[in-house]
Amino acid sequence: MSLPRHLLPLLREERLDDDLDISQVQLTHYKLWEKRTQDLKITRRGRRT
Repeated sequence: MSLPRHLLPLLREERLDDDLDISQVQLTHYKLWEKRTQDLKITRRGRRT
């Protein structure tokens, strides 16, 4: 771990077994379209299809 020495005392590792209610979570920054599409040239026996 490469945390600075002064931050190590603040680090706590504990496992929470409580359920997390995310029913009120609202997505604010998301995209439903693809960022980049590309046509693939598929060849069969040396010919493009």
